[in-house]
Amino acid sequence: MKRTGSVKETSKSKGFSINGSARPSTIKLAVSLKSRGADLRRGRVYRLVPDRKAGAEGFVPIVDGSDEDYLYRSEFFNIINITYQQASILFPKPNR
Repeated sequence: MKRTGSVKETSKSKGFSINGSARPSTIKLAVSLKSRGADLRRGRVYRLVPDRKAGAEGFVPIVDGSDEDYLYRSEFFNIINITYQQASILFPKPNR
């Protein structure tokens, strides 16, 4: 793998570069502070869907219990950062 110009020779980073940007070392998740129906449960951790416009308007786009992505009000959640390794434990890929 070819190093990018911004990576020092002594770097121990295991990230990769796509068009000059390295993959971040953490991922953002949403911890629900409230329950809403069957698909949103207090204390549950949800995957975020990147959407800057929704965030600017006070909403959090998440994949809820129905396995669909929906917008919920941002005050329903506490946003946390965890490593990709930790996320793979919470959200394992299904066996094929």
